[in-house]
Amino acid sequence: MKPGKERILALLYIVLGAVVFCLSSQIRYRFAVASEDVGPRFFPYCCAAGFVLCGLGKLLTSPAQGKGKTFIGDFSGWVRMAVILLVLLLYVYGLKYVGYLISGFLLLTVLTSMLSLDHRPPLWAVMLFSAVVTACTYLFFEKAVHVLLPSGTWIKPLLRALR
Repeated sequence: MKPGKERILALLYIVLGAVVFCLSSQIRYRFAVASEDVGPRFFPYCCAAGFVLCGLGKLLTSPAQGKGKTFIGDFSGWVRMAVILLVLLLYVYGLKYVGYLISGFLLLTVLTSMLSLDHRPPLWAVMLFSAVVTACTYLFFEKAVHVLLPSGTWIKPLLRALR
């Protein structure tokens, strides 16, 4: 019996997670890390764990034979992939100028709207979801992990003026 494409992709996710974990363990510290600091390996380890968990979830939920719906398929699927790539590039550049809060909110709003193929949630629900996820992520990194997220070169003067 030939394994489905989804299962092969799931195994690739797991292997990618293992590779990211191995490469992350080779990151050398260039400074003394304080005891409360998580260090430069933390985020790559989290990414590796995410890849492995997503791969395991996909492996357990995908059918043995490939009968799933194709994401790309025809020309419109390729256009959707190009738009997603463009949105991700704009997000990366937006981090520098408008910071994480605005860039992250816009990224989640656009991607959530684009990736809900069959079921289109109302715009207010997408925006509420994006705001909550962005705020929770920001608070987690800023307060719990003590990792500063970009505030943006255009936003910094506004924040100083408001103080």
